[in-house]
Amino acid sequence: MQGWKSTIKSTVYGVQTGWKIGRWNVRSAPQNPIGFALLWAQGRQGIQWLRGVFSGSVVFLGLSIGATVALLHGVNFFQPLEWQGYRLLFSARNALSASNTLSAESRLPLFPPNLPPNQWDDRLALIAIDDQSLKSYGQFATWKRDRYTELLNLLQNSPPAAIGFAMLFPEETPEDPPLAEAMLVNGTIVLGLAQDSQGNTLLPWPFLDSSAGLGHVQSVSDPDGITRSTWLYLPTEDSAIPSLGVALAQVYNETLQSLGSQASQASIPIPPPQPSLEGNQVWINWPAPAQQLPQYSLAAVLKHQVHPDTFANKIVLVGITATGLESNPLRTPFYGDAKGSGVYLYAATLDNLLNDRFLRRPAGLWVSLGLVVLGGISALGLHRLALHWQLVTVVFFPLFWFSAALLGFYAQWWFPLAAPILTLWLTGIALQARSYNDRQLLMDLFSKHVSTWLTDKS
Repeated sequence: MQGWKSTIKSTVYGVQTGWKIGRWNVRSAPQNPIGFALLWAQGRQGIQWLRGVFSGSVVFLGLSIGATVALLHGVNFFQPLEWQGYRLLFSARNALSASNTLSAESRLPLFPPNLPPNQWDDRLALIAIDDQSLKSYGQFATWKRDRYTELLNLLQNSPPAAIGFAMLFPEETPEDPPLAEAMLVNGTIVLGLAQDSQGNTLLPWPFLDSSAGLGHVQSVSDPDGITRSTWLYLPTEDSAIPSLGVALAQVYNETLQSLGSQASQASIPIPPPQPSLEGNQVWINWPAPAQQLPQYSLAAVLKHQVHPDTFANKIVLVGITATGLESNPLRTPFYGDAKGSGVYLYAATLDNLLNDRFLRRPAGLWVSLGLVVLGGISALGLHRLALHWQLVTVVFFPLFWFSAALLGFYAQWWFPLAAPILTLWLTGIALQARSYNDRQLLMDLFSKHVSTWLTDKS
C-alpha cells in the first residue's frame, strides 16, 4: 500500500514540476537563467515522468497506425498487393524446390539444402486432348465419342483406380451406348457437370449419367485472373454436389477398399460438405507449375505409344489442354506459367486431398490483433534506435518477413505480406515526422526565449 502511495505522490510531483518548468521557461528564462538550472535539478523526477509520457505517446502512435492498417486490411484495401505476394511466395518456393535438384556445386549458397520438395503427386496422371491430338484426329468439334470408348477399353488392361472426364456430355450422340457400356464395365468413371449463367445445371446425357459418378467442374478466378480457391461441394436444397476432385477421391477410396485392408490404409480423408457455399471453399496449394504434372497426349495413348501400366492404380484425368479450346483459360500463380485448362485445377484439388495440404489462412481477428501489436512494438523499438539503425530495420524487415511467410508456406499457412510491411514502414515515417516537428518546436523556443535573453544581456 505504501508503495502505491509513494508512486502516486511522485507522479503528482512530477506533473507539478514539469508544469513549473514549462511556465518558468516561458516567463522567467530571460530574467533568471541560474534559477532555471536549480529548478531543473529539482525537477529531475518530473523530467523522468515526462519521458515516460513521451514513450507512451510513441507506443500509442504505433498502435494507432497498426489499427488503421488492420482496418484497411479488413476491407481488402491491400488485396492487390496480397495477391502479388501470393504469387511471389509460390514462385520463390518453386525456385527453392528446383535448387534442391541441383548438385552441391551448382546450388546457390543462399538456398537451404534440405527443404521439402514441392511437386505433383505421382498418383495423378493427365491424358490430354492437346495440340498433338488435334493434329492427329482433326478439329475437336468433329470428334466422335468412340475415341473415349476406345480409351476406356485400352485402359481396362491395367485399370486406373479412378478416371475423371473434365468435360461435359450434355447432348445425345449415336456413340453413347458403347461408351456407357465401357463406363459401366470400368466402374470407376466420374463425369463433369456445371451450371450455366442462369443457374441451370448442365448434366451429362441420362444414358451416360447412369453409368458414372458426377462431380461439378465449376471454378472461380480472382479479378487478376489467378485461380486461388475452389469449392469442394456445391450445396443444394436437399444435398451437396461434390467437385470432380472430391468425386474422384471417393471413387479412389472405394477402389482401394476393394483391393483389401492394406491398400485401404492409403485412402484419402475427404472433408464433409458444409451448408454454405463459403464453408465449402478451400485455398488451393498449387504443388508446381501445370507443365510439370505427368501428362500424356491422348493421341499417343490411343496409338499405343504409352504403356498401359503407366496408369495402373492411379487417378487419371481426361481433359482439354489444346490451345484456344478453353473459353475461360485458367491461370496458376507461377510467373511464366502459360494460361491453361481447368483440368489442372481439378488435379491440384486432388493433389491437396491426397496430401492434406490445402492452404490455411489465419482468422481476420488474429491478423488485426497482430498488426496492432506490431505497430506498437515497431514504434517502441524504432524510437530507441539511432537513425541509421532505423533505416537498416526498415530496409531489411521486408526480407525478414517474406522469409518467415515463406517458411509458413511450407507448413501450408498463407500469411499476409503487404499489411505487416506497410505497418512498419508507416510507423517509421510517422516517427520521423514526429521527430522533425519536435526539433522545429525546440528551435522555435530557442530562438524566441534564449536569443531574447542574450540580446538583453548584451
